[in-house]
Amino acid sequence: MLALSNSVLQKPLYSHLNHPMGEEQKMELLKSADQDAILPVKSVQWAVTLKESNIRALPTNEPAMEEACDFEFDQFQFSKINPGELVAVIHHSMDGQWSFIASYFTVGWVENQNIALAKNKETALDFIEGTPFLIYTGDSGCLYYDKTLTRSAIKIRMGARFPLAEEEGECLCVFMPVRDADGYFSLTKGYLAKDSAVHIGYLPFTQRNVAELAFRLKGNHYGWGGMFDGRDCSRLIFDIFKSLGIMLPRNSHSQSQVGSSSIDLTLLPESDKERLVMEKGVPFATFLNLPGHIMLYIGKDQNRAYVIQSLWAYRESILFKDRLRKVARVVVSDLSLGEGSKKGSLLKRLSSMTILVDQ
Repeated sequence: MLALSNSVLQKPLYSHLNHPMGEEQKMELLKSADQDAILPVKSVQWAVTLKESNIRALPTNEPAMEEACDFEFDQFQFSKINPGELVAVIHHSMDGQWSFIASYFTVGWVENQNIALAKNKETALDFIEGTPFLIYTGDSGCLYYDKTLTRSAIKIRMGARFPLAEEEGECLCVFMPVRDADGYFSLTKGYLAKDSAVHIGYLPFTQRNVAELAFRLKGNHYGWGGMFDGRDCSRLIFDIFKSLGIMLPRNSHSQSQVGSSSIDLTLLPESDKERLVMEKGVPFATFLNLPGHIMLYIGKDQNRAYVIQSLWAYRESILFKDRLRKVARVVVSDLSLGEGSKKGSLLKRLSSMTILVDQ
């Protein structure tokens, strides 16, 4: 955990006031983590997330930017976690307002108000592994406290899972996590419409299902680490495949290491890269990777390979100068974006392809 926090703080950073973050301010943030109090061996507490929550590098909501005014890229923001997820609570901040947690896909700090400690692991697992269960398959939606769907309870996003309680008229009733009178994890009923984007159990892993999930997110805006209710490139992939019961790593580099096979494209000329992608790639079951970015291959048209991706921006050459063209959403494109710029096109920078299943 010390290495985790220090690696972020070693960068030159700017605060929300766009002032350089001094060493004293960095040390205060590090001090708030109370890392000296961590014991070499300690028992782990288990908790369940009550709502969609930020996972942070340090126990603070203070943003940290690598450049002034670069608010879209908070370096303290690791990810977001859905409601109803099991986490191990390892440590607490000095002020007692934050917990350092480990989930199945990442570690970091969450606010205590967003989690509920379980009296024992078995109680939490009964909820997490409860069957039958519902998977939310839309971009985002809401669970409600009442059958009339007027009192909103918690926001949910693609891949969120809840045990199904019963069908009541035009509603589906699920169990959702809350705190009891003593502050511990408990359950209450939540409701959503039957015609919502839901599926009982995980969707089967088929090209059609992956395609439908991916295109439901087309146009969704970009969000670094889930900021501003958006998705970055790896979160797009993560949410789609979680709906199929495939639990991928959270970051793009780790996602590029999964699958049945991987092909190194680094040293190939551009024409050979694209030819190989179209020959070997399985549409909607192949990741195309470049440093710091991942895309889902969807097929070919007129001898060009196409992808769906959550893209912040690309560079284009205008009057012999590079200009950044902001995209900031989930788009379908070929691999020519960036062509002619000093950085090069997506195709030129393509480093590998990851095939999840053989044809």
